Amino acid sequence: MKYFNYIDLLFYVPLTFLMVYDYFPEWSMFNFIPREIYIWVILGLVIFSLFFKRLQTDNRLEIVYSQIFSLSYLLFLMIILTVFGGESLSGIGFDDIGTWIVIILSIAGIMSQKRKLQKE
Repeated sequence: MKYFNYIDLLFYVPLTFLMVYDYFPEWSMFNFIPREIYIWVILGLVIFSLFFKRLQTDNRLEIVYSQIFSLSYLLFLMIILTVFGGESLSGIGFDDIGTWIVIILSIAGIMSQKRKLQKE
């Protein structure tokens, strides 16, 4: 099975830029592009990639592994950006209770889907 493909880059690259921008908004790389254009381009790419991800596969096990990879990547990114001294402006950090609730709900959903697939 193939759990990662190139269309996923349309999701992970904008997600990475968004997280870096959230943790380090003063970084000079982000001053070249107006904020509104940057946000719309990233949102468009994320929506485009999510739409094609749904059309791309009907294999539910592949979707579960993709969700595991996405959650792991997000957590890894949060750890790296925090270690480098960044602090989230939007509250997506390890000290926010909302982030922990979302992580726990994501893990519970993944485990539930995995159990359903194992019963089939």
